[in-house]
Amino acid sequence: MKGPFPLSSYPEEILMEDRTRYGWKSEDHLKALCVDGRRKEAKTKWECLTWNY
Repeated sequence: MKGPFPLSSYPEEILMEDRTRYGWKSEDHLKALCVDGRRKEAKTKWECLTWNY
């Protein structure tokens, strides 16, 4: 990739490798998927934020 970029994605093995290889900055966040709280246990998913600037 050329130029600065922000990227929001789910965890992928190739992305994790490239973050290390190219020295991209990143943050991983655990996000709740349910909004109204009807479930006793909230479903969650990881979101990966990656950027190179």
